[in-house]
Amino acid sequence: MAGIIAETTLPSPSVVQSTDKITRITGGTQVGGNLFHSLREFSVSFNGTILEVAPSVINVFLRVTGLEVSTIEGQIALRQPDGSISPANFFLINANEVIFASRASFLLNGSLITTTAASIYFEDGFQFGPSTPDVAELTDSSPVALQFENNPRKIINLAFQQVQDDGKPVLDALGDPIYGLNGAAGQTLALVGGDIVIAAETPEAPGGRLTAVAGRIEVGSVVSADWVSLTPTKTGWVLGYEKVQQFGTIQLADGAVINSSGGGAVQVQGREVALTDLAQIYSTAGEGQLGETLQVIASASITVSGGFSSIRTETEGPNPAGHVEISAGRVAILDGGRIGSVTLAQGSGGDVRVKANSVTVSGTAIIEGQRFSSLLYVLSLGTGAPGKLIIETTTPPDVSEGGEIITGENFQNF
Repeated sequence: MAGIIAETTLPSPSVVQSTDKITRITGGTQVGGNLFHSLREFSVSFNGTILEVAPSVINVFLRVTGLEVSTIEGQIALRQPDGSISPANFFLINANEVIFASRASFLLNGSLITTTAASIYFEDGFQFGPSTPDVAELTDSSPVALQFENNPRKIINLAFQQVQDDGKPVLDALGDPIYGLNGAAGQTLALVGGDIVIAAETPEAPGGRLTAVAGRIEVGSVVSADWVSLTPTKTGWVLGYEKVQQFGTIQLADGAVINSSGGGAVQVQGREVALTDLAQIYSTAGEGQLGETLQVIASASITVSGGFSSIRTETEGPNPAGHVEISAGRVAILDGGRIGSVTLAQGSGGDVRVKANSVTVSGTAIIEGQRFSSLLYVLSLGTGAPGKLIIETTTPPDVSEGGEIITGENFQNF
């Protein structure tokens, strides 16, 4: 695995100091609230890396100018000089490829944007990234877009282990341990590149995880030379794909999880989106959190296949579950897969809207001797009302071989 190697293209270069225990990155060039780092190689070992961030920094931009893939095997911590975790946002830009191994994690209190874009575009027209290596002046402007060249490289997330800080488990805003690749509570966690894979490192390991409690998760696959906009919100950024001509493949497998519970939102956008082998995209609204929208958009197809693979929202308290919005050329729910929203308490379930040329709900799965149907559903298993199911399609849904479309209450074998 490559390591961390500094280079000297910035007015004030990054400084890399390594010991047997950890690697520390200091220096870089700060302009206003923006801190810029430029490294020839950036891969993090099991020992981890600390990025030292001044209290005045709002955004940290780290670009990789060499040709090596970034493999993150340990923890990246953004810390202030006093050792506290920085509230700064972190942008990691490597056009070659980014791989998060099973023990990868982050310690930060801002948003995390990982991209294989060619550059980040700023409000004043400045660009910073691997495609713009020589810069005499930097900017204090805000980032507004990611600029891609043709056929950007993959982002692979295999991270699943518990996140720790100095040997102690890190808890989310709900008091639960955090696993896998994590964004700060109430902020944005984004993976935006070519094809996106979230899976297991080995056949025995759980699938990769993305967690941003009460925040926002963005997963986008872009394969054309286009722009993805960045619009600031109270939970970080909303990404916009209006100018993208061609999308790529997003694959979740091996029990992979995208979890924005606690009132968080999700946007997943690609050409083909596939969930297999117990993969899940979900958001749960609990006490004190309103459910936000979970949106999956594919220019070609969305497939949810295999027992308990699912795209869903739910509520476990008095607040409503988030809505589910599915849009694709073809939607296929197969072999025990599920798309829907359910209330398990007094809050109402979310609406589920499916817009596609064709919708298929077919097949079952046998798990521990019990048969489970493929489902498209809005349900109440509590006292709250179920949401509405809206299907917009050019042909009637194909419901066959044990698949079911369910609306109402008290469905058995849920």
